[in-house]
Amino acid sequence: MPTGGEKDVTPPVLLSAVPENYQVNFSAGKIVLTFDEYVQLTDVQKQVMISPPMNPAPQIEIRKKSVIITFMDSLKSNTTYTMNFGNALTDFTEGNPVAGFQYVFSTGPVMDSLVISGIMKDALTLKPLKDALALVYDSGTADTSIGKVPPLYYARTNESGLFKVRNVRKGSYRLVGLDDKNYNFTADFADEIIGVGTDIILL
Repeated sequence: MPTGGEKDVTPPVLLSAVPENYQVNFSAGKIVLTFDEYVQLTDVQKQVMISPPMNPAPQIEIRKKSVIITFMDSLKSNTTYTMNFGNALTDFTEGNPVAGFQYVFSTGPVMDSLVISGIMKDALTLKPLKDALALVYDSGTADTSIGKVPPLYYARTNESGLFKVRNVRKGSYRLVGLDDKNYNFTADFADEIIGVGTDIILL
């Protein structure tokens, strides 16, 4: 009896991106990413991260071999956006992820490229915090607004507590750690741990 051949362990390969990845002076209303096989998205709320945050969030849909991202509002001017798909994007048959896939674009003539990175730990246990948010605010943000308004940039920690906020513009910032339970960038539950860094980060 035929077995159907070997199991597919190869992730989808990107064939085209319209507009192209790492595009400057970006002005499109949508992005179309086309792969070499049928794809699907899983755990979108947790895995797909767009920094800076967009409100409202873009509509992301699958059409056969393509991922179509439609913006629901105008984008900020002279801003570099990073769309990180984590492990959400997989092939349709075996679930092989396109691990760490990113789409980056700038609405201005310059692509910001600075990075803020570190390790986040629980202050009481000193254990690394997994799936917590590293929120980056402008250094002039009032203390009363920290944890209540969306950040300029953000990234999620991995299993070792490591985070890396990419494509940051030159400036001065405050770093905030948040164990965000409902993925809305704000500390609105009693069990959501938040910690505010005391040092100003100069880039």
